[in-house]
Amino acid sequence: MSQQWVFDYIVIGTGPAGAVMAKTLTDDKKTSVLAGENHDKDRPIRDSTFALELEERFFPQYFWQGEGVPQKGLDERSFEWTTGRLAGGGSSINGEQYVRPTSDVLREWQKLLGDLWSSRR
Repeated sequence: MSQQWVFDYIVIGTGPAGAVMAKTLTDDKKTSVLAGENHDKDRPIRDSTFALELEERFFPQYFWQGEGVPQKGLDERSFEWTTGRLAGGGSSINGEQYVRPTSDVLREWQKLLGDLWSSRR
């Protein structure tokens, strides 16, 4: 006999926004939600000393990997991609780091895209 699962909501993609959505929906204890698996207590996720190992080795329980489609403007090259395969998505595997562009990068973006990208804003 197979077991049938029924949920009130299914959250597809539990990156930062999806995780907040799943948590908010389950604040009402009568609501059931199917969402990504939480690995926050796993040592490689919670302990920043594992950051280099996570970057250099592939852990299928934490990462999705794939390859994009060939890009016409890039001589038909395609690029590999990696993202988080756990609640919190990519933010869970990058140490939740925020990296601000340098002034040189912002000046280049400003030349290409206009004053909206100025470092002086």
